[in-house]
Amino acid sequence: MDGSYSAKSAYAGLPQGTFSFRSWVRIWKSWAPGKCQFFMWLVVRDRCWMADRLVKWGLPHPSRCCNQKEENINHLLLSCVFAREFWFNILRRVRLQHLSLALGNIL
Repeated sequence: MDGSYSAKSAYAGLPQGTFSFRSWVRIWKSWAPGKCQFFMWLVVRDRCWMADRLVKWGLPHPSRCCNQKEENINHLLLSCVFAREFWFNILRRVRLQHLSLALGNIL
């Protein structure tokens, strides 16, 4: 190495054999319907047009949900009171309601 930085030198400096989570593989090979796969792909890529993204582009957007400062996809799917109740009810039907507590710990 001559001491200069390049993308090639950065990649060469990364540890070999590191774990990479390829979420797209799990999404596209799942049994879910195509529109659900597409939605999850948008979620993983942070490309859902929520209020935070609409504000960034100067587009009209709804006011707040649950007195939340910023509406984003994490709030919509996980931290919103209504979302947490939804996940609890779904998980309760399959007797896994204890996992809803784990969702609360993720946040």
